[in-house]
Formats: sequence, C-alpha cells, structure tokens
Amino acid sequence: MNRMMQEALHSNPVAAASDKYSLNIALLNARSAKHHFTDILAHPVLHTADIVCLTEANVYANSIKYYERQGWTLKFLEKSSVENCHGLLFFCKENCSVVYCTSLYVPHLEQLFVEISSTNCVSSLCLVYRSPSTTPGDFIADMTTTVSDRAPDVLLGDFSISLGPAHTDNCNNNFRTTNRW
Repeated sequence: MNRMMQEALHSNPVAAASDKYSLNIALLNARSAKHHFTDILAHPVLHTADIVCLTEANVYANSIKYYERQGWTLKFLEKSSVENCHGLLFFCKENCSVVYCTSLYVPHLEQLFVEISSTNCVSSLCLVYRSPSTTPGDFIADMTTTVSDRAPDVLLGDFSISLGPAHTDNCNNNFRTTNRW
C-alpha cells in the first residue's frame, strides 16, 4: 500500500475528478496482482472508481477466479512466458456494462480494448502496457498500427517511457493530435 500512495499521480486523486465526467477510472501498475492483491483491494481510491485497470498483473487463465469480485465484471489478457506478455486486468463496476472486449498482444505492446456502457455514456477504452525492455520506436510503431485504427475515447496504461525527452517527440506528437491515439 505504501508504494501505491507514494507513486500516485495526485496526492488526492478524487479531488482531480469532476462532476462533468460520468466515470471514474483508476490505473495501477500492479507488479504482480497475485502478490499485491490484498493491498489493491484495500486502496481507498480504487473503491470510488467505476473502472480499475491493472497493468503488469502477471495473471494466468487458470487462476483468474481468484481475482473475480462480486459486483464487478472482470476482463483480462493473461501472462504468457512464451511471448513475454505480463498480463492486464480490467474491472468494471456493475453500474457499467461491458459491451465488447478484445485483447491483443503484439511483440512490443499488450492491449485490452473495451467498450463500456453506463447510464450516462458509451465509451471505448484501451488499456496498454509496454515492457521497458522494448524500444520506444517499436512502441510508437505498434501504437500507430493498432491503437490508431480503433480510436478509443480513453487511452491509458503504463508506457514505460518518459514523454519529456527529445527522443520521444514522435510519441508526444501522437498524443497531442486528436485523431491519433
């Protein structure tokens, strides 16, 4: 729990929320859901979220029952040692429904595309994880060919790159351009 609080984007993420948005989304790099799931379940911000996304979850299909929670819909991309895939978990509260979900793993990028419906909206979301062992160039190429085609309303994840340095200008430009990512 200590690591989660230290690495939070905001010291009080709920304060960053606005009434004009109909969904609260929380993202966490779990660094193994199996080892940290008790802390994840206890985190107060995650209790207020409508959607909880975990990257680097390290989950397998044969153990997914452990992560199921009453009142939540669970979708996942399982870990695969063959493909060096770390796994993604997506939880959606019962006030939202999952209309469509598909997972995609390409050599440099793990993705989970989800279309959700709530009383206020229908939105598409793309959860992404990029391993730091891959190059930013490979990440940009894979994002350009896979995510751009689907044009999600929300793109979130662990990109394992700094968006500040000059060598990521191409990535910054894609994030700034509304029709790309």
